[in-house]
Amino acid sequence: MFTPGNMCYTFIWNIMSTPVVACPLGLNRDGVPIGCQIVGAPNSERLLISVAQELERKFGGWTPPGRF
Repeated sequence: MFTPGNMCYTFIWNIMSTPVVACPLGLNRDGVPIGCQIVGAPNSERLLISVAQELERKFGGWTPPGRF
């Protein structure tokens, strides 16, 4: 769902033309999805994708949330 507040996590990186990847890490103890945003140097897309893949493997990656 789009909210204006979500832009605060992306607009600065877009202005700076730096690559960014959002990485799902799994669920917290309450069953809420958690993740991280990884920012890299210009032209470091391959490295960012590799780091994101490794984090997903280590932490479980995307998991559908349970019922609240």
